Amino acid sequence: SSGASPGPVCYGAGGVEPTITDANVILGRVGASDFLGGEMALDEDAAAAATAEKIAGVLDMNSLETSRAIIEIAIAKMMTQRRGMMKDFLRLGDIYQDYAFSGLLEKNSQKHYFSLSCEEYQKALDIETGQPKVMLRYIHSLLQLGEHKHSQKMLKQLSKIWKTNNDIHFLSASMAFYLNKFGDIKKHLEKIVLEDLDDEKIETVKFWLQKT
Repeated sequence: SSGASPGPVCYGAGGVEPTITDANVILGRVGASDFLGGEMALDEDAAAAATAEKIAGVLDMNSLETSRAIIEIAIAKMMTQRRGMMKDFLRLGDIYQDYAFSGLLEKNSQKHYFSLSCEEYQKALDIETGQPKVMLRYIHSLLQLGEHKHSQKMLKQLSKIWKTNNDIHFLSASMAFYLNKFGDIKKHLEKIVLEDLDDEKIETVKFWLQKT
């Protein structure tokens, strides 16, 4: 509620509509007597009365129940917004990566767009870490930038968490082939369910098997 005018009811500055700050005061998460180090006293009773009048009475709930519901709704809205941002970052990362793979760019320009894709994928992962598809796309760009050690480390972590994920094992085999570690390719291929691969990837697997 920083900078809000007139602000939360508990500020005593003329606000009449219950806010998230009022809900936190009612729940005891924001101290009414020690707010801003005790420099500003908050009116918990006014916050509770406004919440009871404006919301709780309508919903046939008490002020505590209503305050919990206000916080839960606020958190849900923030999470929805963050997921929307994550999708935007992911979409932009894909655009950069697709452009880098398009064959229309010189090598230095390719690296630039792979770097840009990594930045966007990292932003997406900062919002929600447990996204194997995002991590795989991120690793794919890292490999094109020659970040082999970092990529290998991330793939090992992923394979421990998502042990049956075909895409992870396929990319691991792909990296092993790229690094001429032919002994590792079969190890990764043994974990792949061929029936779940598309035709292009099946042909790639056959090619790898011929080479090993």
